[in-house]
Parts: sequence; C-alpha cells; structure tokens
Amino acid sequence: QMPDPMPSPSTPAEELTLEISTRASRMAETGRDPHKDKHGRRYTHISTSNVSNTIHGIYLVFDTTGIPGLDDVPAFDLFGTKEISREWVSLQDLKVVDPDGNAPGM
Repeated sequence: QMPDPMPSPSTPAEELTLEISTRASRMAETGRDPHKDKHGRRYTHISTSNVSNTIHGIYLVFDTTGIPGLDDVPAFDLFGTKEISREWVSLQDLKVVDPDGNAPGM
C-alpha cells in the first residue's frame, strides 16, 4: 500500500512514522480497499513513502548460449549476500521468444 496522497519528500520522520502507523485506520475510515489501489492493482506489502525502499523486479535478458565458463560463475540471492543454486529457465518458457527464437508479436 502506498500512502495517498504521497507525503512531500521534506516531510519530517515523525510525520512519516505517524502516517504509516495510522494508514490502516484512515483507509478504513475512507472506505479505501486495503488490498488494492483505485486502479485495481493488488498490494503486495505496506510501503513507506520513500520509493527507494520498494524493490522492483525486472528481467534482463542476455543470450549467453555457448559462453565457456558460465557455469563457474556463482549465483546470488536478491541482495547479493548469499550464494544460491542457479536456476536456468529457457527464454521460450519465459515467453520471451517463440520456438523459432523470435520475440512474440515481432
């Protein structure tokens, strides 16, 4: 859930803390759905007013087919702090390319 309206970037920390702690009750008072925004998008977490605290995921697609030594490069978790097992998913399974290797709709 994002605050609505968004506080100014210069809002003091005390006001931001109060906004977060009272958001649920203010949403109930105004009839705002705590699970989705006015456009119907579903909330995944309660967010602070600082958008830099919100993690956005994107796919960066690189064709690494045939690059030697790639399996020796370690994979890390989202924060880069813990080594994890690598999971390979084909571009076809991700619906990035069709069986001929072309981007769908292109």
